[in-house]
Amino acid sequence: MRKEYDDMEYLDNIPSELIPHYYYFRDIGHSILCVLKTHLDIAKGKMDDYEVPIPVKYVLEKGYEIQGDHVIVDAEYDSDLGVIIDESYSEYRGGKSTEKQLQLYSVGEKRPEFAIRQDSIVFDIDDSGAVLYALFNKPTQKEIDAYKEGEPLEVRMTTIHDIIFMLFKFGSNPWIDAPYSPHLSVDLTRALALSDDAGYALTVILADSSTGEVKGLRYIGIPRNFSEKLNSEIGVLRGIPFSRKEYDDWLGNIYATYTTRDMVKMSSTYFKI
Repeated sequence: MRKEYDDMEYLDNIPSELIPHYYYFRDIGHSILCVLKTHLDIAKGKMDDYEVPIPVKYVLEKGYEIQGDHVIVDAEYDSDLGVIIDESYSEYRGGKSTEKQLQLYSVGEKRPEFAIRQDSIVFDIDDSGAVLYALFNKPTQKEIDAYKEGEPLEVRMTTIHDIIFMLFKFGSNPWIDAPYSPHLSVDLTRALALSDDAGYALTVILADSSTGEVKGLRYIGIPRNFSEKLNSEIGVLRGIPFSRKEYDDWLGNIYATYTTRDMVKMSSTYFKI
């Protein structure tokens, strides 16, 4: 998931002042990262933490304000469901129904593929972006709240034996890790280009694996320097021959040797929100 400047025909319809805030997200399409008017008071001094993606069509139709480096819009917001905007405002490349990888999620819906009845952390990238699936068996309300917009987040990355480990700490929750190899991203078919002034964007999906219910959605703009490092690591790994058996063997050895906390200590590439 990244800020997309190859879709120039679409960008021609966006005011130039909005282009630095433009992202493409797999589940809501062409978007502008905005701060909601309802959050202005609590967002003072930390506006970046309260940015949420709003469909471009909605922003242009309903109007917006520019305050410093941020776009301000008025939209309905629910503390549990997040931003509430009619789906008709979402626009997708090639049309919503033609994007193979497109998945639409909403808080409260139940997805059978998430009902695995165990914890699972999966990080993946495809041609339209990155996603973190955080599946927990009966998460507590405190654990769920840590994934909400505005809550502290630290993300780190380290590579061990040609496996990238993405490390996440949401609020006061314990660190979690997700192993990643571009060779396992079946829908990653091209090198992901970075724009000059922005990095990738990441969709986080939190679900209760005992029921498959989606408990939270969060959208994160990844800083340029972190994205550049991740992009570089992906490029290196794509050039190395891959064996699924060797990958699984190394993964087992790594988990037998290192804890998640060990990986955090080993990592030097990181960002905080």
